[in-house]
Amino acid sequence: HLSTFSKVLNTFPEEIKPVEIEKIPLYYNAPTDMIKYDRTSEALTDADSSAYNIVFLGPTGSGKSHLINNAFNLSVCETAASVFSVTREIKFYQGTYCWDTVRRGSYSGPVNIIDTIGFCDSLMSADEVLDAIKERVKVNLAYIDKVVIVCSGRIEKPHSKSIKKFMEWLSFTKYKNKFVFVYNKADLLNSQERMTNLLTMCSIFGADTHQTNFGTTKNGQVISIKMNLTTGFPPGKSYSEIEHDHTNFTRALLCVGNEPEGLFGGNGRIPVDKNMCTIL
Repeated sequence: HLSTFSKVLNTFPEEIKPVEIEKIPLYYNAPTDMIKYDRTSEALTDADSSAYNIVFLGPTGSGKSHLINNAFNLSVCETAASVFSVTREIKFYQGTYCWDTVRRGSYSGPVNIIDTIGFCDSLMSADEVLDAIKERVKVNLAYIDKVVIVCSGRIEKPHSKSIKKFMEWLSFTKYKNKFVFVYNKADLLNSQERMTNLLTMCSIFGADTHQTNFGTTKNGQVISIKMNLTTGFPPGKSYSEIEHDHTNFTRALLCVGNEPEGLFGGNGRIPVDKNMCTIL
């Protein structure tokens, strides 16, 4: 087992840790039973090994932290419009999730949502960011259940290059149904522009625009769940105004596959390669 010391590498020393932000609900009339926040951790323990692990990855400014806040419907991450990555260290947001179906009953249990440093941060090179993320993921996680790739605006070549390296490390071609591609900040785009940008993003990363999983809700309805989607969650909006995007986003995070045999389904959980220290 790795030591606690190695698990908290690339974290702030106690004396310069940022002050925790006040946790305020984003939408007061949104469903509250799907993903609930419990605590923020610097590292995970062996007791967390069976949790449902979701890793967010993307360029600086793409809105990863804001999406995590939306997943919890709570301001657990600091967000800002800045050329510097707001997330200066990899953070583990822990809670519980629940996904109701008819055929399999309820999937529920602990969840870890991992917020990572933005690629192409103005103070760190893309390779430095990639190495920092991989190191923290390797020492804290044995398996990943969902990888959420987030982009917005123009997708620059250095951004896509770094993301592709991470996808290769996690065997994307084998575990495609465990990856979610989100073109974010699309609230000002019309439906045609949304689709065009999503098509471009999926083309860059070799993803299927129409990647879909199916599930059965607790009332017996069979639903098609898009794994690659556009989202837009502008501040100050009511839940009714963003409900469509929010529902699709949450379902993509929690869907475990096409009526799986086990809790994690599909091709199984993505194993984290702990022997591969760098990608050349």
